[in-house]
Amino acid sequence: MSIQVLAPEVAAKIAAGEVVERPANVVKELLENSLDAGATEIRVEAREGGRRLLRVSDNGHGIPEAELPLAFERHATSKLSTVDDLNHIATFGFRGEALYSIGAVSQVTLTSRYVGQPYGASVRNAGGVIQPPTRAGAPVGTTVSVEHLFFNVPARQKFLRAAATESGQIAAIIQRYALAYPERRFSFVNDGRLVFQSTGSGDLRDVLIMIYGRENAQQLVSLTDTARHATDVLDNLALDVDFGGGAAMRAEETGAHAGVRVNGYISLPSLTRANRSAIDLFVNRRYVEDRSLTHAVVQAYHTLLPVGRYPVAVIFVEIDPAQVDVNVHPQKTQVRFVEERRVFAAVQKAVRRTIISVAPIPDVGVDDAGRLARPEGASGALPTGWATRHDVILGAGAQPHFDLVVPPAPPTQQLPSFLPDAEPPPAPDMSSRQAESPRASTPLAGKHTQVAALTRRWAGRGNVRHRRGAGRSFPDRPARCPRTDSLRTIHAATRQRRTWRCPPASARTVDVARWRPAHRSGRGASGGSTAHWF
Repeated sequence: MSIQVLAPEVAAKIAAGEVVERPANVVKELLENSLDAGATEIRVEAREGGRRLLRVSDNGHGIPEAELPLAFERHATSKLSTVDDLNHIATFGFRGEALYSIGAVSQVTLTSRYVGQPYGASVRNAGGVIQPPTRAGAPVGTTVSVEHLFFNVPARQKFLRAAATESGQIAAIIQRYALAYPERRFSFVNDGRLVFQSTGSGDLRDVLIMIYGRENAQQLVSLTDTARHATDVLDNLALDVDFGGGAAMRAEETGAHAGVRVNGYISLPSLTRANRSAIDLFVNRRYVEDRSLTHAVVQAYHTLLPVGRYPVAVIFVEIDPAQVDVNVHPQKTQVRFVEERRVFAAVQKAVRRTIISVAPIPDVGVDDAGRLARPEGASGALPTGWATRHDVILGAGAQPHFDLVVPPAPPTQQLPSFLPDAEPPPAPDMSSRQAESPRASTPLAGKHTQVAALTRRWAGRGNVRHRRGAGRSFPDRPARCPRTDSLRTIHAATRQRRTWRCPPASARTVDVARWRPAHRSGRGASGGSTAHWF
């Protein structure tokens, strides 16, 4: 297999695969071009998560009409011209690969009007094929429209996420640059709806409120404000977790840490997240992803956060461009420092000093009785809401571990009684009452148990009406039995042979045991000892 030079279209797609992975990367490259052009207002529009359309408009100084076709050429840039310029890069772009890579995998329309020109111009690049520029009416600035991203790379388009996910990634990119440039106004419109817009007032706290909300923004403290009033004691506390340097390096460090300045906002221990994604790092206003600096911020909160919780931080590191190399990653999100340990120590000490000054660790002592006590003269500048929590933490040991808690005595007042104080009456003597009763000598009195059972059964059928007398219940005259009526109608001959032993109608009680047909009892009217119901 012989060595050969790749075709331009193949090389273009390879280069685009390194720079452009998803719609958010396209927005990042176009935002950086707008910022380098001096734009003060940038507007981003997206449709279907950036697949259908991505449009970035700014009010920068624009591009001359004659240079529009050159903007899509590979390694064409206005940011640097010599090798020495790579040693102190102060701009976002310097490779000249952004528009070239984007145009290789999409359909791009570039419209720009340069300052001082009466009209603008437009040029179109469809999959690497550049068309001649044409005049167009446009305000001063540049507008880049990217349509049908990855239309000629089906494999890359297949692995794009849902539109909502891609839109979220685009919004995160815009918010990070809004934090880095609070004096610029950023707006994001997704599917015709305004999602995010910064004020452009220049106050970083306004952007924090727009991103995190007012309640969370109130729990963010500034590194700059607290660094001015730091004392020697706070400096010693800040160095307690300085795992990156020794005593020799501490002696060499000055207040500015040898040209390294750190500012920004960090959260109080009450505001945490479940991962490190809320820690945003900027080096010379460039968003970077550096594991060393992220670890420095997390270690500054040592012993202040629960396990598995991480702070919210927006850290800006200002350093000489000659001390940092940004030409490391194709997407320029990773950097290399000449003195990495010094930058690590500067970030860690600044964060630790601030968090100790606003949320000091309580110096809890023990008195003679073994109780936790607040030291005399202990005080701290605590934000609103932390003073109460500080007192609760210090007073948590006011109760000794082995003190017995005596429960309160029960109330002496007695509850009102609804029963009389007299002794309850004795139980009535049923034998004497039966002797006094006129029915005590009747045969029914000796069979009250069976009568009571039969009475309950008749009451369940609705055929017996009760009345009270001499401590017992007796059924009134029973109603006619429906079953007897049916048998009387169907069996007329049998009905004539039956004899009923019923008491006269004037009697109020009936011996139920005797009230049955004579031919079933077998013993006549006076011999039945058990009742039979039909």
